[in-house]
Amino acid sequence: MILNLCINKIFNDHNDDNDYRGIVFVEEKASCIPLAYLINNMHTKHDNIRTGAIHGGMQDSEREAQMTRFSTGKTTVIVATKCLQEGIDESNCAFVIRFDKFTTIKDHIQGKGRARRPNASIFYFENDPAQEQAG
Repeated sequence: MILNLCINKIFNDHNDDNDYRGIVFVEEKASCIPLAYLINNMHTKHDNIRTGAIHGGMQDSEREAQMTRFSTGKTTVIVATKCLQEGIDESNCAFVIRFDKFTTIKDHIQGKGRARRPNASIFYFENDPAQEQAG
């Protein structure tokens, strides 16, 4: 899976950084848990890739527990729907991956705004950056 290759490369490039973490945004909540499972079980190079999932259908306590695990570094990759685009400020979030196409400028701005760490990276799987800038 290309996403796993991307995540492995990201973590390989930052192998000495135990505080490195990021978010993978998906469109559908039905994708969150299966994709987190695949990332956890298909990576082979890094023990520090530990994935969780957050979506709007979760109970608040479950969502908060996942965010606490992410904030403390127990989880290093969160697969999330747009419910995580607003209202979180995680200063150690070093990358954002847009797995599905975003449809509004607000989604783009809110999603990329989660990458708070200096020199953070944003990756797009569906959107064409040149086309988005031209439009």
